[in-house]
Amino acid sequence: MGGEKSLDTLLKTMEPTLNTGKYVFCQLPETATIKQREIVMLFREQKGNTVIIGKEHSDKLKLEYTFIAEWITLTVHSSVRRLA
Repeated sequence: MGGEKSLDTLLKTMEPTLNTGKYVFCQLPETATIKQREIVMLFREQKGNTVIIGKEHSDKLKLEYTFIAEWITLTVHSSVRRLA
């Protein structure tokens, strides 16, 4: 079954879910010091890599960060096509 395309329906039916833990954005020249399973998101940028990683992992690795965030998942089955 295809995903929902109506923005009104998507907004009415999504269910926000708070994921456990605190998360941080860290900039690194390389990600070799971090286990791949610990990386939530990786952005490869011109000036290096930015990773989103759990705060506890970042603290263990002594990585610098300036912002601590929480992670909310919006559970809704949407279409990858343009919304109506």
